Amino acid sequence: MTNTFGFIDWIWIAAFLAVSLSIGLIARRKSDSVDDFLLVGRRLRSFRGLMTLAGTEMGLVTIIYFSEEAYANGFVAIVAGLIAALTMWTIGRTGFVIRHLRSLGIRTVPEYFEIRFGPGVRWIAAVLIFLTGVLNMGIFLQVEGKFLSVAM
Repeated sequence: MTNTFGFIDWIWIAAFLAVSLSIGLIARRKSDSVDDFLLVGRRLRSFRGLMTLAGTEMGLVTIIYFSEEAYANGFVAIVAGLIAALTMWTIGRTGFVIRHLRSLGIRTVPEYFEIRFGPGVRWIAAVLIFLTGVLNMGIFLQVEGKFLSVAM
């Protein structure tokens, strides 16, 4: 397979990085603290929190999976999406688990592990979350890139 990554591709990547950096710098200027930047000052209400959660869970792979499942098995596949939506809504409205984490004043899951189990577990969890996040992003980008190459 030949490499078709050209100049225009580098332009798109540079533009994406420039826009992302600009948004981050603008958000940083409007933030007074780390909590403001990372957690919207802990003032995120249910609807926006629900939309944020849905936005992070919905990607090209998810859309294609549900489309393929619906094509193969009919619209019974939408039940999984409805269950996920109902779960997100329930957690957003009731504060299940979230309320306790907010009361502890933590920002990340590893911080919770430190409170519950100690600093060693926090470090292990942080490293594992970082590594799986990098692997996940690499795999998803590769799969989505292959899909878009075939689709286009």
